[in-house]
Amino acid sequence: MKKLKEYYIQKKNEFVADEKKWQYYKNAAVFAILGLTSLLMSVVNFFTHKGIFTWVTLGFAAACVVDFLLLRKKGTAGKVAVILFSAEIIAIFVFFIISGIPDGFSVLWTSMLPCFGLLMFGTKNGSVISLTMFCRSCVFLLDAAGAKPAAI
Repeated sequence: MKKLKEYYIQKKNEFVADEKKWQYYKNAAVFAILGLTSLLMSVVNFFTHKGIFTWVTLGFAAACVVDFLLLRKKGTAGKVAVILFSAEIIAIFVFFIISGIPDGFSVLWTSMLPCFGLLMFGTKNGSVISLTMFCRSCVFLLDAAGAKPAAI
């Protein structure tokens, strides 16, 4: 047991010391978690007959798989995967706000996606993405509440 603990501590220190390795595994984990969650929700949506929502979550799961495969190539392809993922997150975020699918599921995703933006892109770039999502929420939700937002 002591050797296992020492091995774990050694690997943890190596992992934390190498920033690129840490970023790679973090991105891979986010792609896998969101892809698997979207796939599971696609199955649920299929059986509950949600229509377009099924196809959107299935498309997002497929996009996460593509991002994951691009990330594995490393180099420029890994950077392209992260850029594509940011565009995919913002696109699905806008869809969830506009669609307003009942049962509160869209609200759950619109609350969760900015958190993943901060996790994926770090504080600086993640804040820009979260701010973009916040501004889009304000524009769409102010209009839905009857207040007309200023022209942007």
